[in-house]
Amino acid sequence: MADQDDAGTLVANASVSGTVTNPDALGSVKFNLTAAFSPNPIQFTGYIVDAQHMMLIESDIDGSGAGVGSTSGTAIGQGSATSAFTSNQAFAGNYAFGILGQDLSGLPTSLASVGEFSADASGNLNSGYNDELLSGTGIFVSDSFTGTYTLDPAGTGRVDSQISFRSHGAGPELIFYLTGNGNPPLILDAESRYGSLGVGTANPQAAAPSFAGRYGFSFTQGINSLENDASGQMTADATSGTLSGYVDTDYSFSALTDTQITGTFTSTANTGRFTGGLTNTFFPSPGTTPSTLAVDYFLIDSGHGYFIETDSLTSGELTFGYFATRNQACATCP
Repeated sequence: MADQDDAGTLVANASVSGTVTNPDALGSVKFNLTAAFSPNPIQFTGYIVDAQHMMLIESDIDGSGAGVGSTSGTAIGQGSATSAFTSNQAFAGNYAFGILGQDLSGLPTSLASVGEFSADASGNLNSGYNDELLSGTGIFVSDSFTGTYTLDPAGTGRVDSQISFRSHGAGPELIFYLTGNGNPPLILDAESRYGSLGVGTANPQAAAPSFAGRYGFSFTQGINSLENDASGQMTADATSGTLSGYVDTDYSFSALTDTQITGTFTSTANTGRFTGGLTNTFFPSPGTTPSTLAVDYFLIDSGHGYFIETDSLTSGELTFGYFATRNQACATCP
């Protein structure tokens, strides 16, 4: 079973069947599949990471017209939880989520969505908040939401939800797939109102997390038809509400290394959501040098979280990022 969002048209609960080869010496396998949403056979090559994780890439594009596109992603094994997700309790809890994709403009990296919610054991989504940007169509939503969810009674782990914003009306249909074993559920953003599409993860969220210490981070920026990607490291000081570090950026096809990044942030809220700003020479916010972006942070726990730009309609760009605690590689490493 699979859900596919094809250019804003959802094909839900599509049947999938096929075969898989035995792993080769490097842990590579081939999935040869037939899917109800594809007129052609599909082949994925999977690279086994460990007993629960596999990296996938579509490997049937050979000029013959086979396959459905250029696809890559992650497969997470459900293990002993397979077919056991039969109660709403399986999804109950607090979550922080991040989604990246595109809107109907067709521009790459034109959808970013970061948020949080609480799912109860009765099929309700409560205390939700979502920052969502559709940069190609000029739509930005920063709003609280509630919603409902339905768990597949067959135990597959598929959770179909529909959210409603407090001020902006109907929100996206979010389809989750529970993974078990402590792994975060996967998400498909099947937006019908605005026609966007994207994928991401929903991480179980810790109570009252803090933001302090050394972090590694990465972010993706969409600027019209261009995409910038970056990674770096930073240190957050909760007392002063400031952060500083350095970042390497692939900026408009040019490598810009070791540039300073600084920022400010407000006190960490019990919900894990708080506001701030990030400053770097190569943020193209008009009229400022260096440029500063307004951002919202959503903590998963004290060790990692998401951030998203909230002034995109002014700056003309989209910024979606992730950060995680940096641990010392060795006892004498800085």
